Amino acid sequence: MKKTLIVVLSALLPLMAWAQTKPTAGNGTPDNPYQIATAEQLVWFQELINGNSSEGAEPNTGACAKLTANIDLSQVCSPTKGGWVAIGLNGAHPYKGTFDGQGHTISNLYADWDDEKPGSWGLFNYVDGATLKNVRFNNVTIAHPNSSAALVFTASNCEISDIVLEGQVRGLWFYGIAANIDHATLSRCANYSNLSRATCERYVDGPMGFGGIAGHTREVKVTDCVFDGTVTMDYAHDVTGLVADAQVSVEISNCLVGGSFNLAKSTKEPSEYQYVQSLFAYVNGTSPNVLVKNCFVDERFSVTYGGKAVSQENVLGSLMYGPPQFMEYNMYSRAYWASASDLSSGRIAFMLQDGREESVWGQTLSTQAKPVLGGKQVYVNSGSLNCAG
Repeated sequence: MKKTLIVVLSALLPLMAWAQTKPTAGNGTPDNPYQIATAEQLVWFQELINGNSSEGAEPNTGACAKLTANIDLSQVCSPTKGGWVAIGLNGAHPYKGTFDGQGHTISNLYADWDDEKPGSWGLFNYVDGATLKNVRFNNVTIAHPNSSAALVFTASNCEISDIVLEGQVRGLWFYGIAANIDHATLSRCANYSNLSRATCERYVDGPMGFGGIAGHTREVKVTDCVFDGTVTMDYAHDVTGLVADAQVSVEISNCLVGGSFNLAKSTKEPSEYQYVQSLFAYVNGTSPNVLVKNCFVDERFSVTYGGKAVSQENVLGSLMYGPPQFMEYNMYSRAYWASASDLSSGRIAFMLQDGREESVWGQTLSTQAKPVLGGKQVYVNSGSLNCAG
């Protein structure tokens, strides 16, 4: 009887008891977004969007915000404080506004498996028609076997740009920036993180999956993105540098993959890796229509299974993997190995820039071994490569 009473009372409590503070500047409109500078103000914004704030019980899903400082979420979510409650928590009320990080960093995002509240699988759960941009993440843990990502669990009809993931990442089925995305664009996103398995007592021996930029994709363009991190785990179902599950009309262009995948306890032979690939892990759907163009893989990119290396031929040679009946559909690939010398010389940066006037890819040749997003533009002058500026 006592146990039943506790359960009933807990159900009446708010989703969380974190401190929350209304921002002192902004009113949430596109022209005057809320200015968020602390973890407590981000909690207030989350409650406003989810309809659980002092501003009213109705979700204000269109409110806009921008970060004005770096935010450490360990002040409000951790294994001892409880997991983060995502913005746009409920799929019936997805976030629809503009969220601009202005290049600031959100660190120590933590979410877990808690039956007392709805699941949270990223900073945002559901977004539809939103713009998410200019956010950096450092150190992310999502200890839940559902698909998850640092930025957003499910995004539809959205523009996502200039998102960077760094530091230590711990997850189970973790897909970089966006776990499920359809009718949307992902541009100028980067993943430099080191991924390992999250601790989850209720999911000890289950398989894992990883995508460096995105998970399940439909009608999506991924442009000017980079994965150059590491993945270290015992076993995995699928592991890939960019897009884990390309379903319908997915286009990837001007992207770069590096880093390493190490599946320490896998018993498969390297020739049977199947789901571990540099760009795609799996091509799905009845008519995929997948396009990969002008993409490069660092020749030092490596995959090991139980200490045995997967050959370069296997990694890039089977760029797309799927059932034979799916592979008959239109899939056109232009992805290449990039040598260390071509990467350091600026040649790959020049090719990734792809003749565009707006500077996207660049490199300081004297100090940077690889192309970088937003670097000094490389150009050709009298037959040689040079770095502008």
